[in-house]
Amino acid sequence: RAGFAVPEEMRRFSLHWRCHGAVEGEEASEEAIAVRNAYSRLKSMVSDDPKLPEVWLEYHKLLFKARAAELQQPGLLLFTTCVSTRRNGLLEALWKDGGPVISQVVLDEAAQTLEPEALCSLATGKDVRSAVLLGDHRQMRPLVRSRVAAARGLALSLF
Repeated sequence: RAGFAVPEEMRRFSLHWRCHGAVEGEEASEEAIAVRNAYSRLKSMVSDDPKLPEVWLEYHKLLFKARAAELQQPGLLLFTTCVSTRRNGLLEALWKDGGPVISQVVLDEAAQTLEPEALCSLATGKDVRSAVLLGDHRQMRPLVRSRVAAARGLALSLF
């Protein structure tokens, strides 16, 4: 996995790294420190440890709290994939009372994005006022392997 590591200078933009309190030069929140500690406990366990399910559940509860705390940071700029925006933990943090206001969605590579995928991002924020779709209509079209799905219109590009 070392070949897929997020460069140190980009970690401050990653919700994952922020929630684990692993951004060099920034003070981690209490929630992020709790996640980091729980993750360390989880990594130290063996797969047949009877306490593994309990520790895994605690880690995910703490991660949910850390996401909610990170999404409250002022001046937030959130980068994510289309499908990742539909993760329950992210949606719950965004849609709860007092949650952050997402006012604009920018969708890159829109020519390759299927309509259902695009809707994941476009429907993320309850207060979105504008959406910007970027793409090249001469670019590769969306890849749909299912003939049935393609025949029913799921292979359509947004462009």
